[in-house]
Amino acid sequence: MSETTIIWGPAKPIDQDRFGTNRLRPTTPSSEAFDTYQQAEFASRYERLSPVLGKSLTNRLLAFRDAIDAFAYPKDDMPLFKGRLAVRGDDVQDKYSVDLPKDGEALSYYKYLSWGLDKNAATDLAAGEYQVDLKLGDEEQRLRFNVGEDWTNADLAQAFADGVNGSTLGVRAHLLDQSYPGQEVPGQLATGLSVALSVNAARQDQDVSLANVKGLMLREFDFRAVNDPVGPADLGRYQLSEATPGRESVFRTAVFDPGADNTINPGEYSFDWSLGEESGTFSVAVSDGDTWQDVLDRLVSEANGSQEQFRAEKKSVDAPVYQDGRTLSREEQLVQFTALDPKVGERLSISGGGHLLDGEFSVSETFEGGYAATVSEDQYNAYNTGTRLRVSSSDTLPGGLSAGTDYYAVRLDPDQYGFRIGFAASLADAEAGNTISLTSEGAGDLSIETQGTGTDIFDIATAWPGTDTRIRAEGTERTLEAGGLLSLDNGRVTVDVADSFPGTLPFSVVEPMERMERTLGDAVSEYNNLRSFILSNQDLFRDTLAEQWRGPLQSRMDVLQYAGFSELGERKLLQVAFDDLFARITADPQQMRETLVGEDGLLPAWRSEVESVLQDPDSWLVPETSVTDDLYPPPEPLTEIALETKSRLVDTLDDLGTEPISPFGNGLVNMKG
Repeated sequence: MSETTIIWGPAKPIDQDRFGTNRLRPTTPSSEAFDTYQQAEFASRYERLSPVLGKSLTNRLLAFRDAIDAFAYPKDDMPLFKGRLAVRGDDVQDKYSVDLPKDGEALSYYKYLSWGLDKNAATDLAAGEYQVDLKLGDEEQRLRFNVGEDWTNADLAQAFADGVNGSTLGVRAHLLDQSYPGQEVPGQLATGLSVALSVNAARQDQDVSLANVKGLMLREFDFRAVNDPVGPADLGRYQLSEATPGRESVFRTAVFDPGADNTINPGEYSFDWSLGEESGTFSVAVSDGDTWQDVLDRLVSEANGSQEQFRAEKKSVDAPVYQDGRTLSREEQLVQFTALDPKVGERLSISGGGHLLDGEFSVSETFEGGYAATVSEDQYNAYNTGTRLRVSSSDTLPGGLSAGTDYYAVRLDPDQYGFRIGFAASLADAEAGNTISLTSEGAGDLSIETQGTGTDIFDIATAWPGTDTRIRAEGTERTLEAGGLLSLDNGRVTVDVADSFPGTLPFSVVEPMERMERTLGDAVSEYNNLRSFILSNQDLFRDTLAEQWRGPLQSRMDVLQYAGFSELGERKLLQVAFDDLFARITADPQQMRETLVGEDGLLPAWRSEVESVLQDPDSWLVPETSVTDDLYPPPEPLTEIALETKSRLVDTLDDLGTEPISPFGNGLVNMKG
């Protein structure tokens, strides 16, 4: 029997055409057995892990996204060592927003503070009339007060506050009663009863001034102006709770088909409105042949042209239309009335009014014989021929007319008859000029009533009654005007309440450098965590997945390498030297803002890639053909992790809390050492 000698030489390089379909497959029994085992092991791992790898990837992507969202860059290039950042918890979401005005742009909420008064002591002012001019921006209003006999300082302060709060200007008066300085308002050193004047930071005009016009009422209060704050906001934590956002009063008409002819009584309709201490009327004329669009356009124009306390605007809505058993939609229109800049407690009201023909009339004998009805000039100008009406009397109606009967007005020639009106039994008779002959003057108070008031005809109703913004800040309940901002730290911090929340949702004011280091560090940590996970399971993911986030980093390294960003080791994990980063931000803040958080910045690019992969994480697993088709053997592991091939399965299963099992049922050895 001949002797056979086997000589082991150095291993040959790995075939670079491993994935080629034309390569020659090994034919030796040992090679085929190894490939078979390797393929079976990979197939088993794929079958076991593919259902959960997508979930594990999703969890890391969500953690990475949260870290990106938590990053906060200093606002408006504020100095890193003197600026401030407002930090809200994740549970705040869109409940409220916080703004920290730049140094020099913060506005004090309180504009004037009076000195302290003994509320029970008699006022020094003599009884009589006093006048004070209150000015906000370019608008000025004169306030009038009648001081009574035996008034106390409390009576005087209340009357002054009521006068300010009843004005149309956006100034609010507060009555304070402090036992010690700063008890209710920081910076108010006076104790006892005092008056504070404020303007919400949301208002454009902020300059307030006061002047005596008649008498010396202001001398009793000795108001001092409050300076706007300087310097950054104080560091600290704020507790906000029990918030409800305010909303302006809104009224709406019914919905009408703009192209259709109007269906209401022709003539002129009036409306009454009020907002706070202000009130007035506006009217709209309606003619035969007007479309609803004509009428609504006229209503908007007349309402806006008569006052400045609310805004009228036309709105389009889709209304369902049923035709041949199908539901279609048609654009229809309505008019919406919205209160403008209401003060605390002010609500818009639109009501009553009616057709301007409504009112009294008289009947007298004419020169031609017979009788005719006479109305006022305003009534005459308010109706058209064909306006439907009814008549009534406190005693007896003129002969020929009956209570509870619909008549149609006939406009008589004013040059010939004056402001007289005829009555027809039908619309056709009115249009033909055929009037009812009156046979007597009647007795008592005679009245004309058209069919329905203005608000009834247009079906004007409350869409939203109006509410004030309410919120508890640092244990104190605050009431703000609708759309107003909550001012904290004397205006250095403002809060805009967007949604209700019953519990406590705090926020903190921190130094930007500390915040940047922590939040950017968290984002970098999650980046490395995601990258390590993908590389440790590279043979189960598509080759390009690991580069989804490294690509945006690499494309910006021409700038970031000078800001402390660098990659470490074969896995190219990211590290940031924050001293270098802060030095670079100080040297070129605009460039670093654009590079990190600008529209084309690193963090937005990372987040975009996260959202892209989150749409279908499972699609980033290798295709099943890599497992089942002999033409597509398992993907080659990356060279940089070749030595960790045996640990990859262990890493994944450790995350899942399961024991690694070989395709043959026996446990795998932990090769991690």
